[in-house]
Amino acid sequence: MLNIQSPEVQEKIAGWNSELKSLVNNDEVRLIPIEDKGPRLSLDQVVEIVSHVTDITEEELVGKKRKRAIVAARQLIAYFSYEARITTWKMIGERLGGRDHTTAYHGYLTHKDLLYTGHSRTVELTKKVEAYIQEVKKVLSDHN
Repeated sequence: MLNIQSPEVQEKIAGWNSELKSLVNNDEVRLIPIEDKGPRLSLDQVVEIVSHVTDITEEELVGKKRKRAIVAARQLIAYFSYEARITTWKMIGERLGGRDHTTAYHGYLTHKDLLYTGHSRTVELTKKVEAYIQEVKKVLSDHN
């Protein structure tokens, strides 16, 4: 049986806590807060924004192509849709060309992992999409 009070286990836990704190405090990666303020965007709006920022057509996003840039854009959609609590994995998968909910979930996890490891292209695209989303929300809230 594992003794969680042992010095070895306590040292491991302290190391994990330190890693988690560094991830949370990392200025390079700023995730959308779960309690997102302002108007809520629809899944269609997120698709439109990602399409605009990445210069990938909506037809390509829902199509069958699996080029890296298109897959990364789909992962962005899954990431932002989930982080902003817009809809379900099933709906995200269906909107992205009738894909399975597990595909949408896998895309989210892949994008999140790339963010945490500091993958430069992923961080750059995430920041661009996030900034565009905030601008759209500002315009929407000004009109209400």
